[in-house]
Amino acid sequence: MNWTGATVDSDPFGRGMLAAGVSEGTIKAWAEDPQVVLEGKKGSLFDFLEDLDADTVLSTCVKLSAP
Repeated sequence: MNWTGATVDSDPFGRGMLAAGVSEGTIKAWAEDPQVVLEGKKGSLFDFLEDLDADTVLSTCVKLSAP
């Protein structure tokens, strides 16, 4: 979305995240590269997801979005 200007629901990966239960608001907030906590470590969301395949990114996003 950041590079193409697509909307969440027009982007194939965005639709996948929505279907997996990640809210549109969360996806939009994540587009700003916030600091998040993953497995006890705090850091840039983009850094945590860098160099991962799409399936791993999706499962990590689902984990991060869980309450």
